[in-house]
Amino acid sequence: MMMIILSQQYNITIDGQYLEWQSTQINGSELDAVRSLCQALSNWNIVGIVGPELSSQTPIIAEYGEKVVPSDSAAAIALIKLFLRFQWNSCILIYQNDAFGIDGSNAINNAFNNNNLTVVNQIMFNIDTLNFQSDLKTSLMSSSTRIVILWASSIYTSLILQNALDAGVVGPQFMWILSTSISLNSFNQSFYPNLTGILTIEQSIASVANAPMNNTLLNAAYNIWQEYEPETFPGSTQNNSLSLIQIYYLLQNCRSSSNDISFVPVLSYVDYTGWQQYQGDSVIIWPGQSLSIPTGNAQLKGITLRIGVIPSDPFTMVKIVTDQYGQNQTQLTGYCIDLISLLQANLGFIPNIQLAPSGVTYDGLMGMIPSVYDIVVADTTVTPARREVVDFSQGFFSNAISVLMLTNPAVKIDLMAFLKPFSTSLSLLILGIVLFSSMIICLLERQDNEELKEQSIISLCAMSVWYTYGTLIGGYAGFDLQTGPGRLLTAGLYMLSIVLVASCTANLASDLTIQNSQSLISGLDYIKAGKIPFNRLGIQVGTSNEDFYLTEISNNQTNFYPLYSKQQLYDSLLNGTIDAAFIGSGTAQYITSIMFIVI
Repeated sequence: MMMIILSQQYNITIDGQYLEWQSTQINGSELDAVRSLCQALSNWNIVGIVGPELSSQTPIIAEYGEKVVPSDSAAAIALIKLFLRFQWNSCILIYQNDAFGIDGSNAINNAFNNNNLTVVNQIMFNIDTLNFQSDLKTSLMSSSTRIVILWASSIYTSLILQNALDAGVVGPQFMWILSTSISLNSFNQSFYPNLTGILTIEQSIASVANAPMNNTLLNAAYNIWQEYEPETFPGSTQNNSLSLIQIYYLLQNCRSSSNDISFVPVLSYVDYTGWQQYQGDSVIIWPGQSLSIPTGNAQLKGITLRIGVIPSDPFTMVKIVTDQYGQNQTQLTGYCIDLISLLQANLGFIPNIQLAPSGVTYDGLMGMIPSVYDIVVADTTVTPARREVVDFSQGFFSNAISVLMLTNPAVKIDLMAFLKPFSTSLSLLILGIVLFSSMIICLLERQDNEELKEQSIISLCAMSVWYTYGTLIGGYAGFDLQTGPGRLLTAGLYMLSIVLVASCTANLASDLTIQNSQSLISGLDYIKAGKIPFNRLGIQVGTSNEDFYLTEISNNQTNFYPLYSKQQLYDSLLNGTIDAAFIGSGTAQYITSIMFIVI
């Protein structure tokens, strides 16, 4: 009515006609609202419909009714600017299940989507049953964000907040932002530390928000109010009513002491300037009495985490030890255990390390999150199928598939191995040199050498061959040559002897080394080619190695030897059940350093 009178005083007309009004009391009845609206439409040229104050009553008249308070979209924009100011990027939204809550939820979701922010989870509060759509504690504790927006009227805000306090999901772990202020006196003083840091975003007026005002128009409105309803007019200096034009918001911060708790204004909002520091003490006390702006992300400090591990040397090694009371205890060591200790020191969580039951596969381990374990720390390979079940952190170890097999048995010694370095042609050449040199010795030394003069032809030839052979192998033949050409021939035979011995030694060493290090296979192609029978190839079931074998080698044929633990893998190799096995490179490098197995 005040706006209509002001329009008449300022000669504002539509098609030459002054604005008039007709008010209707709908009493919460949709039929009364429709009946009154139809009567007005038949008698008046309706320009607009001004709706009630609350969104929950808006559908009673029309979805296009003009509310006398800022729209939910305006409040959502104020929230967006608050998130951008503090560099938050996600939240949990709790809302009541009526038009007020649903409209507010839609406005917040639209605003967040348009600004690349995320509403991680939405929890509906049923105002009829006074229960949540889902378990409040589970929904909040399992979320990745720790900022909660509560969009509810004051009566339900107090009830929801009390439930959250009882569940332990307020401060200091969670940052709550309320859409309305509430009385804090109803809460037990033991909850005051948990309530500290809560923020409220409330509608305000220009004078409270320190925003400029049109005092001329405001005073004219005061005069009309005082003239038409003097009995309700509180005076211009005391008018804090929200029935005037409201485009301002005030951010209040909950602060507590030993016996007192209250909301203190810290920021003011005007749509064209955004959030600004409020006059006076505008320091925000965050949850946990902190002065540091929370990140909004889940913090693990003080939280007990159920951590699943699976036996896999050297990542998680299981050892049975006897304590001081004579009882057997399971002791876990290894890289994963050390990693958990390091994370605990940095993040402050409380680890509850649980060893996976015997027979559980790696794929089965993924299915135990989050019902049995909160997280799993293991040498787990990231696969597309597993990504559909769980999320993975950054990898802490670069792994690959290795083929594990026993070292070669002792090499059989060949008695003629010393001759292998010489080819047949070279051996024949050496034999020819021996015979030719023997003939030369016979011709040169028979006349001058006293030891050869009296010998028969056969003895002479035999002694010449023996001399040549002995010289080639570096030995002494029993006599010396006397002639100059004979001695020169001897020197040549000695030099040839050195060359042959060096060559034989080098080639023989090389052949023996290659023979000792030679493996049955040299790569994956040998596996594909069937160099090892597939039923003699062991693969642990439920691992990425099995997926690789089925897709890359066997065309989804399960023709390998199934293994169900790494210990069974080692035992099967040692007792000859299998010839080779697929295994991760990290485990392979460790196990080959302590067992007689070769990659």
